[in-house]
Amino acid sequence: MVLGDGPRRLAYADPPYPGKAKRYYGREDSYGGEVDHVSLLAKLQTYDGWALSTSREALRDLLSLTPGGTLVCPWVKTHHQPSSYGPGNIHEYVLVKPARWRRPGPPDAFVGAVAKGGGSSLMGRKPINFVNWVFDLLGASAADGDTLDDLYPGSGIVGRCWQERRRQLGGVSGDPGDGRPSAASLTAA
Repeated sequence: MVLGDGPRRLAYADPPYPGKAKRYYGREDSYGGEVDHVSLLAKLQTYDGWALSTSREALRDLLSLTPGGTLVCPWVKTHHQPSSYGPGNIHEYVLVKPARWRRPGPPDAFVGAVAKGGGSSLMGRKPINFVNWVFDLLGASAADGDTLDDLYPGSGIVGRCWQERRRQLGGVSGDPGDGRPSAASLTAA
């Protein structure tokens, strides 16, 4: 698979991590209980490419439910909770089935800080650079007419980044350019 091979259907899911829904989101109006990750993974596999964020505690169980060839890509955060017991948890993981391979390929790990500001206090929201890294892992191409479903929109940053990527590229086929939304472009949008 290479760039220019037609539009792809993509999905990103960042649900409450297994066993954490009530703890972090139980007071939210949208709280619906624990996520059925078996059903979620079945739904994701109907897409040409998909990515699923998860925790280190859930990684082993979720990976066993994915098809062969699923990539395991860590997000290494540049901070940790000094008051935690045991090793500080500075990793989250993204399970990825790319829709296409691109050259140059993105790194299979992302090192970056957690999201700050942006008008949302939602627990677990992702920073813009992380979102762009996920798009790159998927082989996403707004220029080729790819579509992206954000299955757990939360703060809405994934959808806004995808809209900005499509706007910046103008849907011009053949030259995907960089197309990475910046914080400044999202503020202006």
